[in-house]
Amino acid sequence: MKGHRVEKTLCHKLYALYALCPMLYALCPLPFAVNLCKSFNFASTMKYLVVGLGNIGEEYAETRHNIGFKVVDELAASSAATWKSVTLGSMTEVKHKGRTLLLLKPNTYMNLSGKAVNYWLQKEKIPVENMLVILDEIQLDLGTVRLRGKGTDGGHNGLKDIQAQLGTTEYARLRVGVGKNFHPGGQVNYVLG
Repeated sequence: MKGHRVEKTLCHKLYALYALCPMLYALCPLPFAVNLCKSFNFASTMKYLVVGLGNIGEEYAETRHNIGFKVVDELAASSAATWKSVTLGSMTEVKHKGRTLLLLKPNTYMNLSGKAVNYWLQKEKIPVENMLVILDEIQLDLGTVRLRGKGTDGGHNGLKDIQAQLGTTEYARLRVGVGKNFHPGGQVNYVLG
């Protein structure tokens, strides 16, 4: 039964994101997930936290490591939402079909993202199963995306900190491939380049 609930929540998040951002659908065409979502009967007023991981500052703005920021920026722009500075980050709110998506860009830098995530989950009383984290992934080819309802950190420092702060890996993550076109030992320069 628990797996069924997680599957419904994950599909619901995906359907809402697709509706808000057609570009995301183009990157990750999963029509079977959308059709599955349509078959479920979801509560009409639900709140979600969608976290785009990245690093603040001009020197990081166009780096591969900031793909999470770029995706939530696109979601906000597609709804003409404006960002505001909040505790531990920048946030905007998007409403869609009675659902509220709180989009968050932590200002704690990637390796301390869990502090901001934990703060906003608690402040907004959002259950962890209503959270989606969007991040870069070097193990996926450029432009490939992978959506999972739970999993390990896979060596990603942002996810490591979120896991440490929340004490669980039971949350959805959307990994966006940035490829691994670098020589051994060149990972840091690649993702921050």
